[in-house]
Amino acid sequence: MSFDESEVYEGGLDVEKDIKADSGTKLKESTASIKNQKPREANIMQLCIFTFVLGLGNIQTGFAISGNNQTAPVIKAKFGWDESEAVLYNTLISSAAIFGVVTGSLVGGRFI
Repeated sequence: MSFDESEVYEGGLDVEKDIKADSGTKLKESTASIKNQKPREANIMQLCIFTFVLGLGNIQTGFAISGNNQTAPVIKAKFGWDESEAVLYNTLISSAAIFGVVTGSLVGGRFI
């Protein structure tokens, strides 16, 4: 039994045309469904809270970097520290703030 070339390729071009037509129809349908979708609405309350939390982070980081320079004399007078105690405790306060920023960024990275 032998095959003629016309039998092997019979309808071959028609199949290609059907595939192209089918993919074009699917593309038009998917484009139409995208155009018919309603635009998404923003959750205003969530955006406000997110902005507020970002602002708090900036304030806390700024305080941690600058330390408590302006409040150091007040704290020193309130607790009755001498000069060496004031330096020690102010250093600990500033270092604790930096440690908190570092810890928060490491732990917060897992949530993001």
